[in-house]
Amino acid sequence: MIENAKILMLVAALASDGEITDPGFEDGEEGALSGAWTVEDAGFDPVEETGAVSVDDLMAIQGRSSLLMELDGQPVSVSQTLSMDDLGGQRLTLRGAIRTNSVEGQVALFASVEGGGRRLFFDDMSERAVAGSTPWTYHNIVIPPIAGAEKLTIGVRGLGAGRAWFDALSLRSSEPGTETSEAARAYLEEVLDIMEAQSLRRAEVDWTALRSSVTKAARGAETPVDVHPAIRYALTLLDDPRSGLMAASMDSWRTQDVSIGSVRQPVGRLIERRFGYVVLEGFQGELDSPDAQRAAGLVKHKFAEMADRLACGWILDLRAVEDGDMWPVLAGLGALYDQTEVGACAAPDGEREVWWVRDDEAGTGGDARVAATLGTQMPFDTSKQRSIAVLTSARTAGAGEAIALSLAGQSNVRRFGETTAGQATSAGAISLSDGSTLMLTRCTMEDRDGRTYPGGIPADEPMDAGPALQAAVEWLRSQEICQGDLIP
Repeated sequence: MIENAKILMLVAALASDGEITDPGFEDGEEGALSGAWTVEDAGFDPVEETGAVSVDDLMAIQGRSSLLMELDGQPVSVSQTLSMDDLGGQRLTLRGAIRTNSVEGQVALFASVEGGGRRLFFDDMSERAVAGSTPWTYHNIVIPPIAGAEKLTIGVRGLGAGRAWFDALSLRSSEPGTETSEAARAYLEEVLDIMEAQSLRRAEVDWTALRSSVTKAARGAETPVDVHPAIRYALTLLDDPRSGLMAASMDSWRTQDVSIGSVRQPVGRLIERRFGYVVLEGFQGELDSPDAQRAAGLVKHKFAEMADRLACGWILDLRAVEDGDMWPVLAGLGALYDQTEVGACAAPDGEREVWWVRDDEAGTGGDARVAATLGTQMPFDTSKQRSIAVLTSARTAGAGEAIALSLAGQSNVRRFGETTAGQATSAGAISLSDGSTLMLTRCTMEDRDGRTYPGGIPADEPMDAGPALQAAVEWLRSQEICQGDLIP
């Protein structure tokens, strides 16, 4: 979630007995990670260079060093998996220490369990991640006993900008209790009832089997908080990455005090002095906050700034946009649309909410969700539609897919890259009895012509994400509006 769609993941290499190899990042040489860690590049270059990952010998909570992430780069993932053969039937706790300095975004632990060719459990602390400047603090992820678990991936991740340190990772196992309290049982039933009644894919789920598996995973729970890992397991079984649980006791994006100054203008530049290239990102925060309006205004301002320098076509880079809110971006892009209604979200019961963009505002029905309030007007003739290239990747999801979908069907738009992640859905917030919030996917996004994309939004020019930018440039060169020497 959060700023700049710059993500970094580090995953511990694990021995067969479940012990983390090099948990304190002390086995490497001369500031480098040891061979227990594998770093992989995302495969494309939105604008900036890859963020630095190193071992810091001057900072540690335990031992002599820690892992340092300098988050100012492109998406990178580093992974290693563990067989669950020796860990089946146990409750696992991933524990690790995190310290941050001026992080605009989030850093966190994460854990993923797979079995039978599908993901069975995933927790990346998205609703309780760390941001800002914080001292060394230990964080935990509890993984419930999961039937059919085969592989476990654990690690730490960073998203946004700033510096973060990680140290003292551990994986602990324990036998679950045999009795579940009445309070915990009632809470679990409350959540499962809501999921069965309101989730988008409710008709596709074997609820008897799901309830049985999740009830076993919650065995031994005494309080609602103890049930949360089992609820995350249930949400994963829905095969719906947009749903999630935000615990009442955790600081999340809903409650973080983010200053106006932390909302940054999108990264962009002119290519060949005439093509405006902009890396977009989903907004992270409350839509009724001043930050949302400013974020929309900054998107609008970035395009106005380059249009004033005689850009004749646009390249919108959505390749790394995996999450966030679409509304400030839609409002900021207002002048690029050729009609007011740009999409919709349809529920299984037939209810349909139409998205509209007009007069620097974006909303649905009679409700304006956000307005671009920076005050800068697009200084070009919008009746002369410029060609728009949209770059996508298999990572493009959430707000990224919504933005791509809002432009689908527009005659001057062409998509380049990979088919998107197939998560073009929208989630709503439901308050639970313990004060937590259940984010549950309830409708499927549609483009302006009513098309849905359950398998992802395909590119008009399919190719790997890496060369998509160059292909977009070549297409823009061929467009009539971009012919000739536009720069005096």
